[in-house]
Amino acid sequence: QLPATLPAGPYQIRVEAGSASYTLDYTVLKRMEDSFKLEPSFNMSKLEAGKYLDAKVKITNALSEDKQVLIIAALYDTNGGLKMVNHAYSSSLVKAGRTLQLNAGFQLPSSVAGYKVKLMVWEGEDLINTTMMPLADVAELTP
Repeated sequence: QLPATLPAGPYQIRVEAGSASYTLDYTVLKRMEDSFKLEPSFNMSKLEAGKYLDAKVKITNALSEDKQVLIIAALYDTNGGLKMVNHAYSSSLVKAGRTLQLNAGFQLPSSVAGYKVKLMVWEGEDLINTTMMPLADVAELTP
């Protein structure tokens, strides 16, 4: 029986049935989430009506290669079934072994009751050119 997750590295599966056998070689890759240290933060502790929201993510690339990283701050109206009503994003190439900070923000509406902000960190350069591969858990901010 295999564990639910395997450490990164090479593996081999051998299947035998009677006199027939088959061997499969494969490699478990390092998870992308384990390759970055991310520190998300907001300029407020809860959503504040009419204020400018500034979402920040301090990103450290622990890979041995440069990676394009995208942060997205999205405002959702939870009263209307999680409809995205505003968003901002920023991206940058994060050099191997380096740390940088990305910011994305927008003006909040005059009433924030029933709204929430989600801060997402993905691999990619913009909303069209992204793998939509999350690099971290979503950070949320509510009123």
